[in-house]
Amino acid sequence: MGFFNRSKGVSYEDIDLETLLQDSKWSNAIRQAGIDVNNCEVVIRLASPTVVTGRVPEFAEPAILFGYGSKLAMAFHTKGQIKVETRETSRAEIQTIDSGMFQILFGPLENHNGFLFYGTKDNLILGTPEGEKFGEIMLAFLRSQLKPGQIFGTPQSLVSTNVSLKQQAPVSQSGGPVFEDPWDDLRWKMVLTVRSSVVEILDKHNQCLEAVDNVQRAYAMANSEFVEGVRQHEISRNHFRELGRNLERELEGLLIDLHNTLADGKDQWSKLLSILPEAENDIMKLVKWCSLYGIDSDLRNTVIVNAFMFYGDWGTTIDSFLTEEKRICEILKRQTESGH
Repeated sequence: MGFFNRSKGVSYEDIDLETLLQDSKWSNAIRQAGIDVNNCEVVIRLASPTVVTGRVPEFAEPAILFGYGSKLAMAFHTKGQIKVETRETSRAEIQTIDSGMFQILFGPLENHNGFLFYGTKDNLILGTPEGEKFGEIMLAFLRSQLKPGQIFGTPQSLVSTNVSLKQQAPVSQSGGPVFEDPWDDLRWKMVLTVRSSVVEILDKHNQCLEAVDNVQRAYAMANSEFVEGVRQHEISRNHFRELGRNLERELEGLLIDLHNTLADGKDQWSKLLSILPEAENDIMKLVKWCSLYGIDSDLRNTVIVNAFMFYGDWGTTIDSFLTEEKRICEILKRQTESGH
Protein backbone atom coordinates (compact mmCIF):
# COMPACT_ATOMS: atom_id res chain seq x y z
CA MET A 1 0.00 0.00 0.00
CA GLY A 2 2.92 2.36 0.63
CA PHE A 3 3.73 2.44 -3.11
CA PHE A 4 0.75 4.67 -3.82
CA ASN A 5 0.83 8.32 -2.75
CA ARG A 6 -2.25 9.73 -1.10
CA SER A 7 -3.35 13.14 -2.28
CA LYS A 8 -2.95 16.30 -0.23
CA GLY A 9 -5.06 19.43 -0.17
CA VAL A 10 -8.60 20.06 1.08
CA SER A 11 -9.45 17.76 3.97
CA TYR A 12 -12.91 16.48 4.87
CA GLU A 13 -11.48 14.14 7.48
CA ASP A 14 -13.38 15.58 10.44
CA ILE A 15 -16.61 16.51 8.63
CA ASP A 16 -19.67 14.56 9.75
CA LEU A 17 -22.09 12.74 7.44
CA GLU A 18 -24.90 15.32 7.35
CA THR A 19 -22.47 18.17 6.66
CA LEU A 20 -20.85 16.21 3.83
CA LEU A 21 -24.25 15.64 2.25
CA GLN A 22 -24.98 19.37 2.43
CA ASP A 23 -21.61 20.40 0.99
CA SER A 24 -22.12 21.64 -2.59
CA LYS A 25 -19.24 19.62 -4.07
CA TRP A 26 -20.46 16.40 -2.50
CA SER A 27 -24.17 16.99 -3.13
CA ASN A 28 -23.58 17.91 -6.80
CA ALA A 29 -21.49 14.80 -7.45
CA ILE A 30 -24.01 12.57 -5.68
CA ARG A 31 -26.96 14.08 -7.52
CA GLN A 32 -25.23 13.84 -10.91
CA ALA A 33 -24.66 10.13 -10.25
CA GLY A 34 -28.44 9.73 -9.98
CA ILE A 35 -28.50 9.03 -6.24
CA ASP A 36 -31.48 10.19 -4.19
CA VAL A 37 -30.23 10.03 -0.61
CA ASN A 38 -33.78 9.91 0.77
CA ASN A 39 -34.50 6.71 -1.15
CA CYS A 40 -31.33 4.90 -0.10
CA GLU A 41 -31.60 1.95 2.21
CA VAL A 42 -27.98 2.42 3.30
CA VAL A 43 -26.00 5.66 3.82
CA ILE A 44 -22.78 5.12 5.78
CA ARG A 45 -19.90 7.57 6.24
CA LEU A 46 -16.55 5.79 6.09
CA ALA A 47 -13.18 7.22 7.08
CA SER A 48 -10.83 5.59 4.57
CA PRO A 49 -12.06 2.77 2.32
CA THR A 50 -10.37 1.95 -0.99
CA VAL A 51 -12.07 1.78 -4.38
CA VAL A 52 -10.42 -0.56 -6.88
CA THR A 53 -11.15 -0.50 -10.60
CA GLY A 54 -8.92 -2.46 -12.94
CA ARG A 55 -5.90 -2.74 -10.63
CA VAL A 56 -5.97 0.99 -9.84
CA PRO A 57 -6.64 1.69 -6.13
CA GLU A 58 -8.15 5.02 -5.13
CA PHE A 59 -7.91 5.94 -1.49
CA ALA A 60 -11.01 7.66 -0.16
CA GLU A 61 -10.61 10.24 2.60
CA PRO A 62 -13.45 10.11 3.53
CA ALA A 63 -16.30 8.36 1.65
CA ILE A 64 -20.04 7.74 1.78
CA LEU A 65 -21.33 4.28 0.95
CA PHE A 66 -24.81 4.24 -0.58
CA GLY A 67 -27.05 1.21 -1.03
CA TYR A 68 -30.22 1.73 -3.04
CA GLY A 69 -32.28 -0.87 -4.86
CA SER A 70 -29.96 -2.96 -7.00
CA LYS A 71 -27.00 -0.59 -6.76
CA LEU A 72 -24.10 0.16 -4.47
CA ALA A 73 -22.21 3.43 -4.81
CA MET A 74 -19.21 5.02 -3.19
CA ALA A 75 -18.92 8.82 -3.17
CA PHE A 76 -15.45 9.77 -2.06
CA HIS A 77 -12.84 12.50 -1.82
CA THR A 78 -9.64 11.67 -3.65
CA LYS A 79 -6.97 13.72 -5.43
CA GLY A 80 -8.77 16.97 -4.64
CA GLN A 81 -12.12 15.98 -6.16
CA ILE A 82 -15.34 14.21 -5.29
CA LYS A 83 -15.90 11.06 -7.31
CA VAL A 84 -18.80 8.60 -7.36
CA GLU A 85 -18.38 4.97 -8.39
CA THR A 86 -21.58 2.96 -8.90
CA ARG A 87 -21.89 -0.81 -9.16
CA GLU A 88 -24.74 -3.26 -9.75
CA THR A 89 -25.31 -5.60 -6.83
CA SER A 90 -26.14 -8.57 -9.05
CA ARG A 91 -22.49 -9.67 -8.90
CA ALA A 92 -21.63 -8.20 -5.50
CA GLU A 93 -20.23 -10.48 -2.83
CA ILE A 94 -19.26 -9.37 0.67
CA GLN A 95 -16.21 -11.17 2.04
CA THR A 96 -13.61 -10.98 4.77
CA ILE A 97 -9.89 -11.39 4.14
CA ASP A 98 -7.54 -13.37 6.39
CA SER A 99 -7.21 -10.47 8.84
CA GLY A 100 -11.02 -10.30 9.18
CA MET A 101 -11.37 -6.99 7.30
CA PHE A 102 -14.29 -6.63 4.91
CA GLN A 103 -14.38 -6.22 1.15
CA ILE A 104 -17.14 -6.23 -1.45
CA LEU A 105 -16.08 -7.64 -4.81
CA PHE A 106 -18.00 -7.27 -8.05
CA GLY A 107 -17.21 -10.36 -10.06
CA PRO A 108 -14.15 -12.66 -9.82
CA LEU A 109 -11.08 -11.57 -7.89
CA GLU A 110 -9.06 -11.24 -11.11
CA ASN A 111 -11.44 -8.48 -12.28
CA HIS A 112 -9.88 -6.13 -9.68
CA ASN A 113 -13.24 -4.47 -9.09
CA GLY A 114 -14.32 -3.81 -5.55
CA PHE A 115 -14.83 -1.67 -2.47
CA LEU A 116 -12.26 -2.47 0.23
CA PHE A 117 -12.84 -1.58 3.87
CA TYR A 118 -9.32 -2.01 5.21
CA GLY A 119 -8.98 1.34 7.00
CA THR A 120 -8.33 0.97 10.72
CA LYS A 121 -10.37 4.06 11.68
CA ASP A 122 -13.68 2.40 10.87
CA ASN A 123 -12.67 -0.83 12.65
CA LEU A 124 -14.63 -2.95 10.15
CA ILE A 125 -13.12 -6.24 11.24
CA LEU A 126 -14.91 -9.50 11.90
CA GLY A 127 -15.37 -9.87 15.65
CA THR A 128 -15.54 -6.15 16.44
CA PRO A 129 -18.91 -4.47 17.19
CA GLU A 130 -18.51 -2.26 14.12
CA GLY A 131 -17.51 -5.15 11.87
CA GLU A 132 -20.30 -7.45 13.03
CA LYS A 133 -22.94 -4.76 12.54
CA PHE A 134 -21.52 -3.75 9.14
CA GLY A 135 -21.62 -7.35 7.94
CA GLU A 136 -25.19 -7.73 9.19
CA ILE A 137 -26.30 -4.51 7.47
CA MET A 138 -24.66 -5.25 4.13
CA LEU A 139 -25.91 -8.83 3.99
CA ALA A 140 -29.44 -7.58 4.69
CA PHE A 141 -29.10 -4.94 1.96
CA LEU A 142 -27.79 -7.41 -0.63
CA ARG A 143 -30.76 -9.66 0.20
CA SER A 144 -33.19 -6.73 -0.34
CA GLN A 145 -34.31 -6.85 3.31
CA LEU A 146 -33.92 -3.16 4.19
CA LYS A 147 -36.24 -0.20 3.73
CA PRO A 148 -35.38 3.28 2.38
CA GLY A 149 -33.96 5.54 5.07
CA GLN A 150 -33.27 2.66 7.43
CA ILE A 151 -29.45 2.81 7.76
CA PHE A 152 -27.82 6.23 8.22
CA GLY A 153 -24.66 6.98 10.18
CA THR A 154 -21.13 5.76 10.77
CA PRO A 155 -19.81 2.28 11.68
CA GLN A 156 -19.59 3.45 15.29
CA SER A 157 -23.05 5.06 15.50
CA LEU A 158 -24.71 2.06 13.86
CA VAL A 159 -23.42 -0.47 16.40
CA SER A 160 -26.54 -0.08 18.55
CA THR A 161 -28.93 0.00 15.57
CA ASN A 162 -31.54 -2.73 15.44
CA VAL A 163 -31.60 -3.96 11.84
CA SER A 164 -35.29 -4.73 11.37
CA LEU A 165 -35.91 -6.64 8.15
CA LYS A 166 -38.73 -6.27 5.66
CA GLN A 167 -41.31 -9.03 5.73
CA GLN A 168 -40.12 -11.71 3.34
CA ALA A 169 -41.92 -14.58 1.72
CA PRO A 170 -41.40 -17.93 3.51
CA VAL A 171 -38.27 -19.71 2.36
CA SER A 172 -37.51 -23.39 1.94
CA GLN A 173 -34.46 -25.19 3.28
CA SER A 174 -32.82 -24.60 -0.12
CA GLY A 175 -33.18 -20.83 0.37
CA GLY A 176 -36.04 -20.29 -2.08
CA PRO A 177 -39.67 -19.32 -1.41
CA VAL A 178 -42.15 -21.98 -0.36
CA PHE A 179 -44.77 -22.65 -3.05
CA GLU A 180 -48.01 -24.57 -2.69
CA ASP A 181 -48.49 -24.76 -6.44
CA PRO A 182 -45.94 -27.10 -8.12
CA TRP A 183 -46.09 -24.87 -11.22
CA ASP A 184 -44.83 -21.93 -9.14
CA ASP A 185 -42.04 -24.10 -7.77
CA LEU A 186 -41.06 -24.93 -11.36
CA ARG A 187 -41.21 -21.23 -12.32
CA TRP A 188 -38.89 -20.39 -9.43
CA LYS A 189 -36.35 -22.98 -10.55
CA MET A 190 -36.55 -21.69 -14.11
CA VAL A 191 -35.95 -18.10 -12.92
CA LEU A 192 -32.75 -19.28 -11.21
CA THR A 193 -31.68 -21.11 -14.35
CA VAL A 194 -32.31 -18.06 -16.53
CA ARG A 195 -30.45 -15.80 -14.08
CA SER A 196 -27.41 -18.10 -14.32
CA SER A 197 -27.67 -17.97 -18.13
CA VAL A 198 -27.79 -14.18 -18.09
CA VAL A 199 -24.67 -13.91 -15.92
CA GLU A 200 -22.79 -16.35 -18.17
CA ILE A 201 -23.88 -14.55 -21.36
CA LEU A 202 -22.85 -11.17 -19.99
CA ASP A 203 -19.46 -12.54 -18.99
CA LYS A 204 -18.83 -14.03 -22.45
CA HIS A 205 -20.11 -10.88 -24.14
CA ASN A 206 -17.64 -8.79 -22.15
CA GLN A 207 -14.82 -11.15 -23.13
CA CYS A 208 -15.78 -10.61 -26.78
CA LEU A 209 -15.86 -6.83 -26.33
CA GLU A 210 -12.35 -6.88 -24.92
CA ALA A 211 -11.14 -9.19 -27.71
CA VAL A 212 -12.66 -6.94 -30.40
CA ASP A 213 -10.88 -3.96 -28.89
CA ASN A 214 -7.56 -5.83 -28.98
CA VAL A 215 -8.05 -6.82 -32.63
CA GLN A 216 -8.84 -3.26 -33.63
CA ARG A 217 -5.80 -1.93 -31.77
CA ALA A 218 -3.49 -4.42 -33.47
CA TYR A 219 -4.77 -3.54 -36.95
CA ALA A 220 -4.65 0.17 -36.15
CA MET A 221 -0.97 -0.19 -35.29
CA ALA A 222 -0.38 -2.18 -38.48
CA ASN A 223 -1.96 0.61 -40.53
CA SER A 224 -0.06 3.39 -38.77
CA GLU A 225 2.82 4.76 -40.80
CA PHE A 226 4.07 6.77 -37.85
CA VAL A 227 4.09 5.87 -34.14
CA GLU A 228 4.81 8.75 -31.73
CA GLY A 229 6.30 10.76 -34.60
CA VAL A 230 8.65 8.01 -35.75
CA ARG A 231 8.15 6.17 -39.07
CA GLN A 232 7.26 2.58 -38.30
CA HIS A 233 9.38 -0.11 -39.97
CA GLU A 234 7.52 -2.51 -42.24
CA ILE A 235 8.71 -5.43 -40.10
CA SER A 236 6.93 -3.87 -37.12
CA ARG A 237 3.78 -3.26 -39.15
CA ASN A 238 3.78 -6.87 -40.36
CA HIS A 239 4.16 -8.01 -36.75
CA PHE A 240 0.99 -6.10 -35.81
CA ARG A 241 -0.86 -7.50 -38.85
CA GLU A 242 0.02 -11.03 -37.80
CA LEU A 243 -0.98 -10.24 -34.21
CA GLY A 244 -4.30 -8.89 -35.47
CA ARG A 245 -4.96 -12.06 -37.47
CA ASN A 246 -4.12 -14.27 -34.48
CA LEU A 247 -6.34 -12.22 -32.18
CA GLU A 248 -9.15 -12.35 -34.74
CA ARG A 249 -8.96 -16.15 -34.78
CA GLU A 250 -9.18 -16.16 -30.97
CA LEU A 251 -12.14 -13.79 -31.20
CA GLU A 252 -13.91 -16.16 -33.56
CA GLY A 253 -13.67 -18.90 -30.93
CA LEU A 254 -15.08 -16.56 -28.27
CA LEU A 255 -17.94 -15.55 -30.56
CA ILE A 256 -18.83 -19.15 -31.27
CA ASP A 257 -18.83 -19.79 -27.52
CA LEU A 258 -21.08 -16.73 -26.99
CA HIS A 259 -23.38 -17.89 -29.80
CA ASN A 260 -23.80 -21.35 -28.26
CA THR A 261 -24.29 -19.98 -24.73
CA LEU A 262 -26.84 -17.48 -26.06
CA ALA A 263 -28.75 -20.23 -27.87
CA ASP A 264 -29.03 -22.22 -24.62
CA GLY A 265 -30.08 -19.06 -22.76
CA LYS A 266 -32.77 -18.23 -25.32
CA ASP A 267 -34.16 -21.73 -24.94
CA GLN A 268 -34.35 -21.40 -21.13
CA TRP A 269 -35.88 -17.91 -21.41
CA SER A 270 -38.53 -19.19 -23.85
CA LYS A 271 -39.40 -22.07 -21.52
CA LEU A 272 -39.74 -19.69 -18.55
CA LEU A 273 -42.05 -17.34 -20.46
CA SER A 274 -44.20 -20.24 -21.58
CA ILE A 275 -45.04 -21.21 -17.99
CA LEU A 276 -45.56 -17.71 -16.57
CA PRO A 277 -49.10 -16.30 -16.23
CA GLU A 278 -50.24 -14.05 -19.06
CA ALA A 279 -49.45 -10.32 -19.02
CA GLU A 280 -49.20 -7.45 -21.51
CA ASN A 281 -45.64 -8.37 -22.51
CA ASP A 282 -42.86 -10.84 -21.72
CA ILE A 283 -41.12 -8.65 -19.16
CA MET A 284 -44.34 -7.89 -17.29
CA LYS A 285 -45.00 -11.62 -17.03
CA LEU A 286 -41.84 -11.96 -14.98
CA VAL A 287 -42.30 -8.69 -13.06
CA LYS A 288 -45.83 -9.58 -11.92
CA TRP A 289 -44.98 -13.12 -10.90
CA CYS A 290 -41.84 -12.08 -8.98
CA SER A 291 -43.72 -9.25 -7.25
CA LEU A 292 -46.54 -11.61 -6.26
CA TYR A 293 -44.14 -13.90 -4.39
CA GLY A 294 -41.66 -11.30 -3.11
CA ILE A 295 -38.79 -12.68 -5.16
CA ASP A 296 -35.43 -11.08 -4.34
CA SER A 297 -35.25 -7.83 -6.32
CA ASP A 298 -31.58 -8.26 -7.25
CA LEU A 299 -32.23 -11.67 -8.77
CA ARG A 300 -35.30 -10.39 -10.60
CA ASN A 301 -33.59 -7.24 -11.88
CA THR A 302 -30.56 -9.17 -13.14
CA VAL A 303 -32.87 -11.00 -15.53
CA ILE A 304 -35.20 -8.12 -16.40
CA VAL A 305 -32.53 -5.50 -17.08
CA ASN A 306 -30.54 -7.85 -19.30
CA ALA A 307 -33.38 -9.74 -21.01
CA PHE A 308 -32.62 -7.85 -24.25
CA MET A 309 -29.55 -10.09 -24.60
CA PHE A 310 -31.84 -13.02 -25.44
CA TYR A 311 -33.07 -11.17 -28.52
CA GLY A 312 -29.60 -10.45 -29.91
CA ASP A 313 -27.46 -12.31 -32.42
CA TRP A 314 -23.79 -11.31 -32.49
CA GLY A 315 -22.80 -13.86 -35.13
CA THR A 316 -19.31 -15.31 -35.35
CA THR A 317 -17.25 -12.56 -37.00
CA ILE A 318 -15.95 -9.18 -35.85
CA ASP A 319 -18.17 -7.45 -38.43
CA SER A 320 -21.34 -9.23 -37.30
CA PHE A 321 -20.48 -8.48 -33.66
CA LEU A 322 -19.98 -4.76 -34.31
CA THR A 323 -23.16 -4.57 -36.40
CA GLU A 324 -25.22 -6.12 -33.62
CA GLU A 325 -23.61 -3.88 -30.99
CA LYS A 326 -24.56 -0.83 -33.05
CA ARG A 327 -28.14 -2.07 -33.52
CA ILE A 328 -28.66 -2.72 -29.81
CA CYS A 329 -27.08 0.59 -28.79
CA GLU A 330 -29.49 2.42 -31.10
CA ILE A 331 -32.48 0.55 -29.65
CA LEU A 332 -31.41 1.30 -26.07
CA LYS A 333 -30.79 4.94 -26.96
CA ARG A 334 -34.30 5.29 -28.44
CA GLN A 335 -35.83 3.65 -25.37
CA THR A 336 -33.90 6.02 -23.09
CA GLU A 337 -34.96 9.08 -25.10
CA SER A 338 -38.60 7.98 -25.11
CA GLY A 339 -38.53 7.27 -21.37
CA HIS A 340 -39.28 3.55 -21.75
